[in-house]
Amino acid sequence: MLPSAGVSLVGAASGDGGGINTGLNAGLAAVIFGTGSVGLRTGVTWHRFAGAETSVSLWELGLVRVRR
Repeated sequence: MLPSAGVSLVGAASGDGGGINTGLNAGLAAVIFGTGSVGLRTGVTWHRFAGAETSVSLWELGLVRVRR
């Protein structure tokens, strides 16, 4: 299990201007399948942004490479 925590940053820009919002995040991930130095990583992160009434959860799926 691989815990994570940090700061989230979301920004947008348009012809009328733009904006940035910051927040905090926390998550948990695991390498669920590995062969040699390559594995499949999956995880969930929870993001809470300043001024938002609700939070956002993201499910992640990706490949990882272990270097020794």
